[in-house]
Amino acid sequence: MNQSVHNLNLDGDWTNHPAIEWLSKHKHILLWSFFCLVAVLVFAARYVTWQTQNNEKDFFKSEAVFSDFQKDRDESSLDQLEEIMNRHPELKAKYEGSLAQILLTIGNPAQSESFFNDIVSRTKSDHLKSYHLYSEGSFLIANGNYGAALESAKQLEKVIDQEKQPLLAIFNTIRLGMLYQELGRSDEELAIWEQLQKGSFKQEAILTANQIFKIGNANLDQYIEERKKAL
Repeated sequence: MNQSVHNLNLDGDWTNHPAIEWLSKHKHILLWSFFCLVAVLVFAARYVTWQTQNNEKDFFKSEAVFSDFQKDRDESSLDQLEEIMNRHPELKAKYEGSLAQILLTIGNPAQSESFFNDIVSRTKSDHLKSYHLYSEGSFLIANGNYGAALESAKQLEKVIDQEKQPLLAIFNTIRLGMLYQELGRSDEELAIWEQLQKGSFKQEAILTANQIFKIGNANLDQYIEERKKAL
């Protein structure tokens, strides 16, 4: 049975809740969300085998170097990991999506996009067009091109299969609302929030989205309610 966002608990005034303020100030993070799914799906569908002792050594080294890069964002760690991936291209499926996400988040969209383009090239026969489109929109947002990102999201809305891709559908709808907000298009933004509350999204997708966007005791539900009040 489907459940709307509106049916979840919204008691109390959340206007000045720190988490709501955080979501409002950092909505670009929400706009980028779900970016790594392409790489995760592709990696999950493939099994990486290691034939020699050197390969095994590089495998463990790659995990250590990637862990270092996650912690310190050091360019030398990234260079080392790229060298290992060049020796073992099969590792690209494991790391490129996460690297693209990290680089995008820290404000390096150009280098992030190079990893993304490699993902697209490697997976274009994997029937992941919808996820590619969503990820492409992330780069448009990162570069401040909100108008083009909106058109990309609207195009994606037409091709998403809500039955087969329910979580992507709800994430793209959230992105539409936030892009309308960014562009000052209040009527369209309000329509999106009402669609999320009254639409026929799968219950599992709604609950998952709320968990992903939860900050402290506040989540996507409260954010939507406060946006509606502001409009």
